[in-house]
Amino acid sequence: MTRRQFLAGATVLGTAAMASCSMGSPSHVPGSDGTTPSAAAGPEDPDQLLLQAAVADMRALRAGTDATTQAHPALDERVRPLARVLNRQLTVLGAVQPGEQPTSRTTRPSKAHIPADPGRALAALRHDTSQAAAARLDDTLAARSGPFARVLSAISAGLNEQAVRLGGSSRLAFVPPGGPVDPAEARRLQLALSAEHAAVYAYGVIGARGGGRRLASSRLGYAVHLGRRDVLISMIQASGVTPVAARPGYDLPDRITGPAAVAHFARTVELRCCQVYARSVSETTADARGFCAAALTSCGNWSVAWGHTPQPFPGAPEL
Repeated sequence: MTRRQFLAGATVLGTAAMASCSMGSPSHVPGSDGTTPSAAAGPEDPDQLLLQAAVADMRALRAGTDATTQAHPALDERVRPLARVLNRQLTVLGAVQPGEQPTSRTTRPSKAHIPADPGRALAALRHDTSQAAAARLDDTLAARSGPFARVLSAISAGLNEQAVRLGGSSRLAFVPPGGPVDPAEARRLQLALSAEHAAVYAYGVIGARGGGRRLASSRLGYAVHLGRRDVLISMIQASGVTPVAARPGYDLPDRITGPAAVAHFARTVELRCCQVYARSVSETTADARGFCAAALTSCGNWSVAWGHTPQPFPGAPEL
């Protein structure tokens, strides 16, 4: 497959997603001729090399889930969601066909290599999952194709959610640092800034109506969105572009009463931010893309903290 074929297919996928078109549930990232990028494709395209490395890494992690449950059957319930997420991600990358076991093409690590203590075995799998998430984040920054970067960043965020589910740190208070951007990039960040303006407003409502044990989460969420908003304003202003201003008010659901309604509203806010940041990843490069990818992971973690089920592709649910 040529670079043009792969990027044409990725652009179709990314453009349709960003336009909120209904594409059903694609089983892979297609090329323009209907085929799928694979490890057998020519290495002349740097994005193909990223794809091959990502697939190999994720296959190894998937094999590790099997080896862990073989060594410790009692961990199956904890590990199975990660295996499902990896299956879905590998299918979308075109590494396997729907319903195929990804480990069927991979030499499974022997369960003898899994720590004998279940707690240590789970910690090792959690560490490997975090490492895979970090690697996909690096791939996101290196990708030439914006839509391909969007897919990789969503995979990274999804793996990070799984690492948190397995007991890892959620970094809920994390605000990514800004960096210099040119005016064109700054204009592409305006949508993200608009989303943060709305999120700051929403968290003011969440804090006022949440109360109880959710009050601390509401305050922290408000601070995180406020911090990202301020970083975005600084990045945009430094480029010479005027940052978009917050609106005087924003539409709210008719009824936000009771803990369940407050949590649902908070999840909605975070999921909306996930989608905006995923789109921004595909439209930016360098420091701006890094900021958006890190923000996507943060918003995904927050959606889970408010009760959303971890997803394979936060910010890109159509995948």
